[in-house]
Amino acid sequence: DRDVTGVQTCALPICPQTVPLKATTINPNASFNPTKLSFNPQKVGTTSGIKSVTLTSTGTTPLILNSIASSGDFSIAGTSTCVAGQSLAPTKTCRIDVTFSPKVKGQRNGAITVKDNTAQGQQQVPLSGQGD
Repeated sequence: DRDVTGVQTCALPICPQTVPLKATTINPNASFNPTKLSFNPQKVGTTSGIKSVTLTSTGTTPLILNSIASSGDFSIAGTSTCVAGQSLAPTKTCRIDVTFSPKVKGQRNGAITVKDNTAQGQQQVPLSGQGD
């Protein structure tokens, strides 16, 4: 909370008046560790083991996770502790578990996308792997 003083002007003899106001700064923020995931080469049509990213609420107000999605040949595992609709209080963490299942040989890229209530509206973690 922050104290703010405002002045109201009017034409009455009791004016101007000083009115104390209180404002709450809304400042959700997120950080990821690690900031990207690279998977070892994986045989086409098979699924890797899990790699994890820790999401930390680093702002001064709760971080609300509106949605969490993966793209490319990457999937979010059911063991993840971060879920859509979750509210993380400041300093709290959750985990996003990811697997890699290449559909073809070669370099494969994707991302984890978290849509949230930060000023940016969403965060991304780049994902990469090699299909063998």
